[in-house]
Amino acid sequence: LAAHTCPPTLRELAEWLGFPVRPLHRRLGQAGLSHSRLLAEARCRCGAWRLLHTADPIAEVGFLSGFADQAHFTRELRRRVGLPPAAYRAAFGSGLP
Repeated sequence: LAAHTCPPTLRELAEWLGFPVRPLHRRLGQAGLSHSRLLAEARCRCGAWRLLHTADPIAEVGFLSGFADQAHFTRELRRRVGLPPAAYRAAFGSGLP
């Protein structure tokens, strides 16, 4: 993915994989996935990792993970893991300052 948007579009991803767009879209659908769901999952995983391994403020963690604002990050993390960012960091973090 030399020159791409961030995050990559489905078309860019298909080119990088050497796969036509329609079959990639169809295969994702057959697996119960979509490009947007994969991106959302990747953003949440990135945010969760940053919460546990950095002392960055929650708003910055959300922004660096691809969320438009802290509220969006908070909603997504709570929906996916059952905890808001501060509680997730407190429960599973390594005690970073």
